[in-house]
Amino acid sequence: MPEPSGIYVGDRRLCSHCISERFLRRTVENNGIKETCLYCEQQGNTISIKELSDLVQEVLQDFYTWIESLSTEENKIVRATWGQPIGDVINDLVGAGNAVAEDIRQVLEQRQTDDRDQWDFEGAPFNPHARYAKNRPPDANELELSWRLYEHRLKTQTRYFNRSAEELLVSIFDGMENRQTIDGRPIVIEAGPGKALLQVYRARVFQKEKEFRAALKRPHVEIGPPPPPLASGGRMNAAGISVFYAATTPALALAEVRPPVGSKVLIGCFQVIRPLKLLDLIALTDLADEEGSLFDKLHINHLRRAEFLRGLGERLSRPVMPNDQPLEYLPTQAVADFLASDLLLSLDGILYPSVQNAQFRRAQRRYRPFGGIDHNVVLFHKASQVAALDEGEQVDVSDGSFLFYDSETFEHDPNVSYYVGVSPPNDADTADDVALRLINLEARYIAGVQFDAEPIQTLRVRRSVL
Repeated sequence: MPEPSGIYVGDRRLCSHCISERFLRRTVENNGIKETCLYCEQQGNTISIKELSDLVQEVLQDFYTWIESLSTEENKIVRATWGQPIGDVINDLVGAGNAVAEDIRQVLEQRQTDDRDQWDFEGAPFNPHARYAKNRPPDANELELSWRLYEHRLKTQTRYFNRSAEELLVSIFDGMENRQTIDGRPIVIEAGPGKALLQVYRARVFQKEKEFRAALKRPHVEIGPPPPPLASGGRMNAAGISVFYAATTPALALAEVRPPVGSKVLIGCFQVIRPLKLLDLIALTDLADEEGSLFDKLHINHLRRAEFLRGLGERLSRPVMPNDQPLEYLPTQAVADFLASDLLLSLDGILYPSVQNAQFRRAQRRYRPFGGIDHNVVLFHKASQVAALDEGEQVDVSDGSFLFYDSETFEHDPNVSYYVGVSPPNDADTADDVALRLINLEARYIAGVQFDAEPIQTLRVRRSVL
């Protein structure tokens, strides 16, 4: 290549054929000025080094951190051993060779020297020895603001037929069925026959003996989802909308119902008997970025959305105090309603973190992987039907105390054994819309409760009055 003397570095022109970065190459092909490329001496659509430097500078500011200059006398002992030299970073971004990368660096260095006031840091971020490290994806401040506005409007302005809320949720969940985690796991998983998630657990607390015995007779009804008139509002459902809340382990199902000491609990194991599609909010934490160019504004918006989605599980499962639940559950209820009715995603439910699971909270704070951590499941109304158990048969409940108790409270030995006698069952056909079958039932007496309490530092000082 001939020495391009006499031409200001920023005015030198580079053709699209010399650029390997696909988005940049396509942009220059479509919008470039037809001239002779100074680097390959061929005619073609070109871009000036100054224009290219503008694009590179924006990417460096948004996606990279300048570590330090290694050329100064005081930095003979290098504290920063990570990152790449600036020339390598520019070459990786543009893909046009070392000579082009050096020309871009010179333009940036001269620009920074001429106008230091535009920079938020001191030093020489573009000298030949400067190093840069790749940041996390760009911030999701705009989506964060939209989410807060979404919550505010649902709570204080328009609760039903909220068009802005619908538009936000569409933009957030668009294309979710095709997304994966960084290790290749799907964000939308399948549950049911032949899948990893085949069984879920649901618990119910009883404080009266008569109700406990009645549940032993008809556990598929008493442990299953409540009928719509009795369905109270929850994290993922409005009052009157019957859904099926469950957990992936019996211990977590027990923790979720927060039983008082002295009560009894039935924990049902339900088998998923038909294929279900679930959105895994825990997998979202490890959502992989889509491939694309850092010079593409649309791709950057996708990266911002991905960063927002990584924290969505925390937003939808954060602890809510009992007195605040009617209002604070509105945003998550709206999300669940949207996902339950979205025809493109066609979801049957959601996997989400449990607020009772201290293990998840610790992993979240320490940026540890969430794989293997127990979590909650909510099945939307369309996937919450439970197969009838012993339908039409005579069911009797007795105990081993040799006394008959019809007390409203548990006055007798909590370790008493119960016997459930069932006549030979009918082999009735299961309805097509039934998704769950009760296959096991455990009874527990709550003898005590443990709390996982973390210390909070407090400081009380006496202030002097001036």
